[in-house]
Amino acid sequence: LELGGKSPVIVEKTADLDATAKRVAWGKFFNDGQVCIAPDYLLVDESIRAPFIEKLKAQIEAMSAEGSRGVIVNERHAHRIQGLVDGAVRDGAEVLAGGSGPDARGLAPTVLANVRPDAPVMREEIFGPVLPLLTFRNLDDALREIDAREKPLVLYLFTKSRRVIEDVLAKTRAGGTAINHTMLHFYQLNLPFGGIGNSGVGKGHGFFGFEAFSNARGVLEQRLPFSTIELMFPPYTKLKQKFIDLTLRWF
Repeated sequence: LELGGKSPVIVEKTADLDATAKRVAWGKFFNDGQVCIAPDYLLVDESIRAPFIEKLKAQIEAMSAEGSRGVIVNERHAHRIQGLVDGAVRDGAEVLAGGSGPDARGLAPTVLANVRPDAPVMREEIFGPVLPLLTFRNLDDALREIDAREKPLVLYLFTKSRRVIEDVLAKTRAGGTAINHTMLHFYQLNLPFGGIGNSGVGKGHGFFGFEAFSNARGVLEQRLPFSTIELMFPPYTKLKQKFIDLTLRWF
């Protein structure tokens, strides 16, 4: 049972910023963000914040050419997403890109900075083309931010550091993790796909899906005429008590 949730993206200071910006923009704004495994918010090392934002904005502009965007599934959902943006702005968030749309179902790809961690846009799954951006000074700050929330369906990490990869994997819990790309793990059918905790129960894909959606039956057949367990059937004599005591002690 896959439920979705808020999937974070960690952009560590060693990441390839050009590739990261392109892959984050594609993963987030594909189908206007209406994908369960879309990145939901960014955690960016503050030392690379400025150059990364410029590259992300350039990728959004390049990918938003006429005819390459979708629409929000209905007006009610579009109003909900716009409400998340407007509420964040009222609370002091800065609109780095987008912010509104040309019509009721055409919200532009939007990036928000200086968002309060407790704002509705940071509590609810967005499921739309809005990407809040938070910064961190050291990796542990980012991991604490993730740990303070429900376990995500996916955790995305961009880095060139093997130590950082091992550290993040050791200190976080998520249904799945993709390193240096977005969404591709879903298409690798040899990997289990699903959530954990609030983001879902069970795994699908390949053998994992067969196992999850099957009901294994345990069958035991006693083929010998006698079983040693019968030595401990009642009535409980002193001899049987010794057998029981030995069993509890050694097994």
